[in-house]
Amino acid sequence: MWQTCRKIFADDHTMAAAWIPRLHEAFGASAQLRREVGIGFLELWDRTLSPHFLAEERLLVRFLSPESGRRLFEEHDRLRQFVGALRESHSAGAPDPMDCRRLARALEAHLTWEERYVYDAVPSVASEADVAVLCREMADLERK
Repeated sequence: MWQTCRKIFADDHTMAAAWIPRLHEAFGASAQLRREVGIGFLELWDRTLSPHFLAEERLLVRFLSPESGRRLFEEHDRLRQFVGALRESHSAGAPDPMDCRRLARALEAHLTWEERYVYDAVPSVASEADVAVLCREMADLERK
């Protein structure tokens, strides 16, 4: 059952990971390309990644060690700050190349950590009943 629930989170990660090379490319690109990348990434953020972060914080943190829970929140907060900087520089004309690079690096590291640790930790500590509840909660969030 966990694999079905995990797929919902993993699908969001796949969409996010597709933007990492684009954000890296934007570092050395023209202002026009940086604007295009900024628009696309910010749309993904608003539509998918921001709600994804909230779902992880609400639903998964209870299955993590205190240290890993803190790391999850800290990394999410740092990524939100980087997205805020990208949004600010984008609204001023074109995303700053360094904003693109910082966001790409932090996002890649975060996704890797979650895939390797967070998502593997859930079935090792959650009972079948916990996973069933988690899957129902995730399905409810998906319908909203």
